Amino acid sequence: MEYNSFDLFLGGLNVSEVKLLLFDNDGTLINDDRQLTKRTKDALEALHSKGYLLGLASGRTYENLSTYPKEWGLSFDFDVYIGQNGAELYDGVHHTHTIENYLTREQIIDICLKVEAFDVNGICAIQTFDDEHVYVYHCNEIVKQSFARNKIHEAVFCDDVEDMAKVKTTRVMIRIPEEHMAELEDYLAKHQNPTYTGYKTQPFVYEFVDIKTKKGHGVRMLQKAFGFKKDQIMSFGDTSNDNSMIEATYGVCMANGSDDTKALAKEITRYTNNEDGLADYLETHLL
Repeated sequence: MEYNSFDLFLGGLNVSEVKLLLFDNDGTLINDDRQLTKRTKDALEALHSKGYLLGLASGRTYENLSTYPKEWGLSFDFDVYIGQNGAELYDGVHHTHTIENYLTREQIIDICLKVEAFDVNGICAIQTFDDEHVYVYHCNEIVKQSFARNKIHEAVFCDDVEDMAKVKTTRVMIRIPEEHMAELEDYLAKHQNPTYTGYKTQPFVYEFVDIKTKKGHGVRMLQKAFGFKKDQIMSFGDTSNDNSMIEATYGVCMANGSDDTKALAKEITRYTNNEDGLADYLETHLL
């Protein structure tokens, strides 16, 4: 890799030591229209040509994430995927696939009952990873129509919380109207369970995972596999579920990011995800 002497050190980081770049998807790598812009695509292609390892870190599964390179028209596959908010690591360099920290029956029941008591106008959905179904509890007609449009997985609608509790999963996902998110977060903060945690992953999505599951956990699995030190990995994110990843690496938060994530980041991009903020940062500091 070639660098200008002016750019060699970045906030105390020796750029020449960086081996891997990790990108959150929503709100970071893609814009609010769910598009990977040409400028960002070109930056990724250039980084790949320079020899950087590139990875995605998301709440989505590896199965889902692995379709993105082709969908985006990239000439390469990502080297690593941290999926399920840190419970899953697909290592394309060493060809290993690991999933950890499944939720227990007791945790699933407790989560579902809390959501049911809150009576959100949304769903309590559990994504499973050993089949092609999404199991849904506390569902309404709007949500059923949404799943009918989603061709990735088939929805199974459960009337009994005990049926949900039988599912092998690493997360429970709640979709609610954006205007109710603050109320939900306040309620959950007052009714915590020490064995699991949760966070907003989009303005209208809240996800629950085992207390050990964080994107930072996926980073630690990755570090163990590659032997990388903290400052050999740069990560880019925008909201609370990225915080542990931001802390475990040289973390950069998007200008559109949440205040808590910005407070933990080493740097903040000049522009938002809708203004090619990521591409601008990569062009300025790494290309």
